[in-house]
Amino acid sequence: MPAHYVYEYFYPESNRCFYVGCGKGERYISTADRPPEFKKIIWGLKKQNLSPIIKFVAVNITWEQALKIEVKRIAYHLTNGHRLTNRCFVYNGIRYDRVDMQTWRTKYFILKIRN
Repeated sequence: MPAHYVYEYFYPESNRCFYVGCGKGERYISTADRPPEFKKIIWGLKKQNLSPIIKFVAVNITWEQALKIEVKRIAYHLTNGHRLTNRCFVYNGIRYDRVDMQTWRTKYFILKIRN
């Protein structure tokens, strides 16, 4: 059943993305099971009485569609110079851990060609 979505977290002052995720229900507002870097940003924003901007990229999609879109959005933001706090992503059932920028660029262009 297509109840999943893809979302992105942005810094409110610069509108730069710092996290891309997918989920269902209220996952997008949960801070459980997040990387320490993500929590540090959220805590820092709260200290300044600020909140992140959360944007939905796609809604009412299947889990498989959500994973595919998440990978493409992570690659997009990284190739545009955004520093993401994502620790890993899953593509075609394979988990990829955080890698350097050049590897992300290569992966992005490979995905673009395949799709």
